[in-house]
Amino acid sequence: MGGRFSNSAPLWAYIGFAYKIDGLPSEERLPAQLPKWANENYVIEAIAEGNPAKDQMRLMMRSLLADRFKLRVHFETREGPVLALTLVTPGKLGPKLRPHSEGPPCPDSFEMISPLKTPQPTGPPFLDAVRQQLGLKLARSRGELRTLIIDHVERPSEN
Repeated sequence: MGGRFSNSAPLWAYIGFAYKIDGLPSEERLPAQLPKWANENYVIEAIAEGNPAKDQMRLMMRSLLADRFKLRVHFETREGPVLALTLVTPGKLGPKLRPHSEGPPCPDSFEMISPLKTPQPTGPPFLDAVRQQLGLKLARSRGELRTLIIDHVERPSEN
């Protein structure tokens, strides 16, 4: 059903969805700011009119968290560890990497095809291929990170 949301998850997972903190487990982003009870699962069942887009669902989740958990947050830019994509040899691109102006235009969209059987990997491991074919490597570095700061949160009352 289009506007139906039903889930059971810890508070940090809902916060991650609402504020687009994707791909980072709670242990790396929010633990110092959240009380231990935030790791308990909370069931949220909601129905929105129509068929809201994902970003609209995120806004509705923010409103729900502010209402039920009295959640107040803000973002800050902080320095932290990052992985930087750099050239293996400064000034030299890999054999299969070229400036965009030299190639065909990028498509506006991509189609994901899911095979019936999982293909066996061929060729070098991913990071080796990136190094050999594109002349790029991942290097540990420090950089600016947009960090969600939790100003206030309360355990919700029972329904």
